Amino acid sequence: MGSYESGCEMFPSFTEASLRRLVSAATLLAGLYSLGCGGGGNSGPAAPVPTQAVAVTWLKQTATPFTSVEPSSSETDLAFVDGLVGNATIIGLGEATHGSSEFQKMKHRLFEYLVEHKGVTAFGLEAQMGRCLAIDQFVQTGQGDATQILENQGFWVWSTQEMLDLVNWMRAYNSDPSHTQKLHFFGFDMQDGGTEMDQVISYLQPIDAQAATNLTALYAPFRPYTWAGGMADYQAASRTLRSQCHANIQQAYQWMVTNQAAYSAATGAESYALALQMAKVVVQNEAMQSDDPSGLGRSNVRDQSMAGNVDWYLEEMGPGAKVVLSAHNGHVNKKGPTSQWTAMGDWLSQNHGAAYFSLGFAFDSGSFNAVWENADGTYGQLQSNTATPAGSGSYEDTIAQTGLNLAVLDLRHLDLTQLGPAWFNQPHDLREIGAVWNATPGYCVNNSSLPSRFDALVFLNKVTATTFLPGYLNPTAQNPTPYLQSRIKTRGMP
Repeated sequence: MGSYESGCEMFPSFTEASLRRLVSAATLLAGLYSLGCGGGGNSGPAAPVPTQAVAVTWLKQTATPFTSVEPSSSETDLAFVDGLVGNATIIGLGEATHGSSEFQKMKHRLFEYLVEHKGVTAFGLEAQMGRCLAIDQFVQTGQGDATQILENQGFWVWSTQEMLDLVNWMRAYNSDPSHTQKLHFFGFDMQDGGTEMDQVISYLQPIDAQAATNLTALYAPFRPYTWAGGMADYQAASRTLRSQCHANIQQAYQWMVTNQAAYSAATGAESYALALQMAKVVVQNEAMQSDDPSGLGRSNVRDQSMAGNVDWYLEEMGPGAKVVLSAHNGHVNKKGPTSQWTAMGDWLSQNHGAAYFSLGFAFDSGSFNAVWENADGTYGQLQSNTATPAGSGSYEDTIAQTGLNLAVLDLRHLDLTQLGPAWFNQPHDLREIGAVWNATPGYCVNNSSLPSRFDALVFLNKVTATTFLPGYLNPTAQNPTPYLQSRIKTRGMP
């Protein structure tokens, strides 16, 4: 099984020994006692042990079914959302693949409900911060072609009909004069700093042409390495070049900080704050590219940066801001199965406490778009892939055995004295697929305790692949290898 870098957007594979360490001391002692090792020869009957069968029975009684993932359908089956989300102001919506239609549709549906019933006013996406500004402009004004704008946002996973439907719904909502509180769209990722460089320079050009020229020169050495796949090239560059890039980018950012008063006076505080944030994203991008690509350092830098970008946006929105964040499960979860990676949701949970709500997603079987990973580790086609039913004993297998097609499970406040919740609280497998996939058994399967990661879980029994927009090749119609490589280089892979 691969790490995030291999496309699972999650964690390195766990050895048998590392999994044992996830078992609590209390569980180990209970096991010893049941074997007659608890002191004394008359230990009595063994204590009941949580089993999958008991968990299935408990889930049938506890999970809340709903009827549809289709946006704008009847809301009668979403009454559970009010109590589930409560007073949270930052709502993270995950996904167990980057390329399944039903995940994107359900998040759209939940966003509509949260806008109309919980006062949410912004949709944040795991996409490049600078490139998403054009999407927000369309949502606000209708300016531009939504399809083209969405295709230009940077990642193939969001260049879909499902995401276009969400953007068009937001535009229609804002066009209604009865909706005085308008919606916003923003990105919080930072994997490609080139766009942000351009925005900083464009901001400076009319008010300080010499500074624009100077920052263009400062950014130039690092610009070839800003794209999401540029880490290996940057790591291979000379130490002298990397040191110069780092110093230049820090110098550019400090220039923007130092000239706050003059630039704010010239353009207004809001425009200046955005330009400064764009310079900050370039700093984040260089820090990510500088880290060891073989470990979790890159993911830590990325997730902490994304959390920081969300916090910046919340501050700009002001008091009372309520947002939805759409990203992979591995980013919105509060805790992962390894202490080596602090996810975005972990940072947000630490910073905001109960104001942050994390909703994971899972599925049993179906199809999804992802880049095929060859046996030698190279990338093949961007294609529709098929996932067979989840492995025996996994979380998905357990929920599927209930016969529920669509359901949500509240993972908070489980009564661990009961065997069903106790089983669900233990570490079990969950399949979570990122931008890359192969059919090796156990690929992108993570063993962890879901209640430690999410406040609730949405389960969709079967999923289908997303529909790409016209600007992206139909991955099943032709060999997209040259196309894919260009997309990886210019648009990145989440």
